[in-house]
Amino acid sequence: MPPECGFRCGATTVEWRVGEAFVFDDTIEHEAWNDSDELRVVLIVDLWAPSLNAGERDAVAAVIGASGASFGDQA
Repeated sequence: MPPECGFRCGATTVEWRVGEAFVFDDTIEHEAWNDSDELRVVLIVDLWAPSLNAGERDAVAAVIGASGASFGDQA
């Protein structure tokens, strides 16, 4: 991981660290940056919030689908 890479979600800011994962709620304002001249590669996995029931997941999937974006397997 090159230096000068970071991530902010809400008021929490962290540096990227090799071999460490973290989870964040992307409904909260967030941003990531790479201020180095080096390549940074990040694996992103979208997960359903466990508090959503099947109807709520269907509603979210419909909104995402209407936007033209995809959310992978929506089951």
